[in-house]
Amino acid sequence: MKYICFMKKIIYALILSSGMLSSAFAQSGYPDVTFGGTGIVQIMNFIGSANAVAVQQDGKILIGGYWEDTIGFQNYAIARFLDDGTLDSTFDNDGIMQSPNPGIIHSLVIQPDNKIVAGYSNITGVSRFNIIRILDDGNPDTSFGNSGLVNIPLIFTDIKCYGVTLQPGGEIVATGFGSSGIAADSIIVARLHADGRPDSTFNNDGIGIYGVNSFSQGRDVTIQPDNKILITGSPSFIMRLTTDGLPDSSFAGTGVLQVNQPGFNTSYSVILLPDEKIFFGGDQYIVKLESNGSPDTSFGTNGYTNTQNIIGSDMALQPDGKIIFAGSISGIVGTDIAIARYLANGTIDLNFGLTGITVVDIGGNDHATSVALQPDGKIVLTSLQPVTLHFMNCIRLENDPFLSVDEIDIADRFIFPNPATEWIRISGGDQTSVRIRVSNLLGEILLESSIHLSSEKIDVSSLKAGIYILDVFTGSQVRSHKFIRY
Repeated sequence: MKYICFMKKIIYALILSSGMLSSAFAQSGYPDVTFGGTGIVQIMNFIGSANAVAVQQDGKILIGGYWEDTIGFQNYAIARFLDDGTLDSTFDNDGIMQSPNPGIIHSLVIQPDNKIVAGYSNITGVSRFNIIRILDDGNPDTSFGNSGLVNIPLIFTDIKCYGVTLQPGGEIVATGFGSSGIAADSIIVARLHADGRPDSTFNNDGIGIYGVNSFSQGRDVTIQPDNKILITGSPSFIMRLTTDGLPDSSFAGTGVLQVNQPGFNTSYSVILLPDEKIFFGGDQYIVKLESNGSPDTSFGTNGYTNTQNIIGSDMALQPDGKIIFAGSISGIVGTDIAIARYLANGTIDLNFGLTGITVVDIGGNDHATSVALQPDGKIVLTSLQPVTLHFMNCIRLENDPFLSVDEIDIADRFIFPNPATEWIRISGGDQTSVRIRVSNLLGEILLESSIHLSSEKIDVSSLKAGIYILDVFTGSQVRSHKFIRY
């Protein structure tokens, strides 16, 4: 039997002034009481921790981390929740995949076919750069690597795989680091074919080793529409690679930008915007760049926003351009989980939580480890408690609902039919050739192509039911429209 605790000992700093509990839950930043009754769910049948979260298009929530066996080994685990916070019994029979293999999952990404890709680091035995893929039901995907596992042996003594993402063509790109054991770390980037084979068009053997300084670690990765690769990590850097794995000299002059700001040691998250500008950040900073790596001076102070007392570990981007920044803040005893929301210009959003911030105390030195947005806009978090008794935690907060299917015109054009089943078309245009991109509400790119306006249909039959964004690129402009596939 799997034991789930729907937390009752919750301190939300923004609602301590009593009398607000029953009426405040629909406000952004407040606990979502439809999730486990309180907004926090813990899996308590084993010692464990959650480091990664991802949301399926149907709203089911995946968290990844580890469970601890009776002799103290940490073995990787993935759990899936239904919308109300109960475990999904269609996933590995009881909602939790508990692997017997040592390791800790650091990242999760969901393919369009609902297969789940995860990067993990093994704690015992020979260190490997590990990527697994499992089916929607929680079983290993035997069409990937060796029975669902790809482990890449490298020359390092300590190896960790921290970030994983997908290219539009189905390739898998991962980043992490390797340590030689002599006070030196190197960034690792790997690109695999969809079946798990190394992609030899990337750095000849599918693996690239890079360094910013002697303590360089890759923490997160995302892909541009042209398949160039953005990597961020420690020491507070962002790097862009060409499709063949070389540093892209058109970005920041050398392909690498290192930030030297007090209190900014590690960037944990990188996000590509629809206009191909870039957010990255962690610790006490959010940075926004132009596509060429120069600061976007319309954001914060010369492209930088200092998050003051919030130490960030992950970010998420809303479709309206607002930024969710998750991490920790100093509490009465130790640290507490902190979630803040910033406007597109880098200022704190005072309409979120209590003056822009929500604070959650589960117990011990808490901090958020990852954050994601549901299709309806709600915020989902995982957290870590570095105490003797700690569990896989999942938290959900209310948020401003976004993306009902209203009409946002693409200049003088519009999408029809909307909702759609098989195809959509942009009406009101001429024979102009434009580039289009379809993504889900999590920002994952699902379709890309060039079409002639009004004369070509866009095939959406492969998409699952849900709400999507169509970006249309004309020259230097990008315009967006929302549509439903049902």
